[in-house]
Amino acid sequence: LKANVMGVLNASQLKRLREISLQAYALNGLMDAVVAKRVGITDPQLTKMRTTFEEGSNLANSMVQKAMDGVNAQFKNAAPKTDAEKKATIASYEQKRKAAMDKIEPDVQKVRESTRTKILAMITPKQKAAFLALQGKPLERGVLELVIVGDSAAIMLGVRRGEAVTVTW
Repeated sequence: LKANVMGVLNASQLKRLREISLQAYALNGLMDAVVAKRVGITDPQLTKMRTTFEEGSNLANSMVQKAMDGVNAQFKNAAPKTDAEKKATIASYEQKRKAAMDKIEPDVQKVRESTRTKILAMITPKQKAAFLALQGKPLERGVLELVIVGDSAAIMLGVRRGEAVTVTW
């Protein structure tokens, strides 16, 4: 897919694709070794940023795991006998899973925001400006129409090559 994209897009389109990719990756993009080097982040900074990110991710993941352990325990011995019972069990599980996730989401979001704040505090204003410059103009949310040019992309999206696809976000 990458080779097909590289062969179809011109230099300015490739540049814009990289900018949008960095916007989508956010801080993960900043912790990429190539991007970090272009922004002027030192190896010790990058190591500290990655460690902080990993710690925040581990904390958020453990919160999710704990919430899901409680839900999963309720269904551990479930043994529905009929299709109707299976459907009811699945529906109940999904309802309880969603409720558990909704309950912890504010706390998980606080962990993510705290991690983001810590990482941003590790970079200089000059590095932040360089990273923002690599991201280019912010992508406006809306509707994007794509014409599928490669067979791989067409297969992934379930369309024919050359067919237009509208993406809304």
